[in-house]
Amino acid sequence: MANGLVEYSIEAKPEIKKIFEEAELPTPSFNQLKKNYNKVIDTFKKAIAKAKQSLGDYGASVELKDDYTDINLYLSEDGESGFGIKPNGDIVSVFSSSKEKGRSSYMLEMAISQGGRQLDCFDIYLTKIYETHGFKPVAKMKWDDEYIP
Repeated sequence: MANGLVEYSIEAKPEIKKIFEEAELPTPSFNQLKKNYNKVIDTFKKAIAKAKQSLGDYGASVELKDDYTDINLYLSEDGESGFGIKPNGDIVSVFSSSKEKGRSSYMLEMAISQGGRQLDCFDIYLTKIYETHGFKPVAKMKWDDEYIP
């Protein structure tokens, strides 16, 4: 992805990467994209939209924001997975296409290493994954069909 969109590449700590590799889980390369650059934001949005579509009904659980200004955006080298981190440490728009199974745990470790401290999710299967990385629910809201994605 050396097309002028990348600020720098990021890697997990060697000990974290080793754990994932020994468990035969994917450890894709990620890049932090240039901030507040329209071409970057468009590329990130297209990658999310493509992943959401590939996930079928579960794609609705991925947030595609209208505005990614001032959010650090990260995209895997192959463009199939990514996430954003807001200045307050909120991890947003975590996504991975259906063809790239098993990346969520590694992405969370990458997000934490880049300053991610909190995130929101629908309580489908995501809560259990997030809890394995130290996140704990601090609030739960009753489902309201008015806000269905």
